Amino acid sequence: MVPELVIFKVMVPVFVITLLSFGTFFLPCVRFGARVMIPLGCILSVAIIYNDESNEINRMSYTKAFLIVCGIFVGGVLVEFFFASSEYHRLANQGLIRVQDYRAHDDEVTAISFLRTDTRAQFGFPLIFLVFTIIYCLLLEFELV
Repeated sequence: MVPELVIFKVMVPVFVITLLSFGTFFLPCVRFGARVMIPLGCILSVAIIYNDESNEINRMSYTKAFLIVCGIFVGGVLVEFFFASSEYHRLANQGLIRVQDYRAHDDEVTAISFLRTDTRAQFGFPLIFLVFTIIYCLLLEFELV
C-alpha cells in the first residue's frame, strides 16, 4: 500500500503543478513571458520536490518514476510552445496573421484564433496525463509497481 504521507507530500503537489503548466496552452503565442516562465517555474518546482525526496525514497521507486514522468510532461509544454511559436511566426510571415503591438491592445489578444498546435495540445496533453495518472494509481493500488 502507498503511504499517505508520500501521496499528500509529493504526488498531489506534483500533479497540481503539472496541471498548472497545461494552463499555458490557453494563452496566445504573443504572451511569450507567461508561456515560458510558467512551465519553467513548474519544472523548477518538480526538481525541488524531486531533490527533497530523493534522499528519503528508494533508488528507483514509484514516487521517483512519477516525478520523472511529470517533469517530462512539463518539459513537453515548453517544447510545444516552441512549435506553436514557430507556427505563429510562419503564419505571420505569410501574412495570414496580423502582427500588432499587443501590449497596447490587450482586448485583441483574446480574439486571436488558437493555432493548430495549441488546439491539439489543449486536449492531448491533459488527456494523456490523466490516463497515465489513472493507470499509474490503479497499478499502485494493486501493488503492481
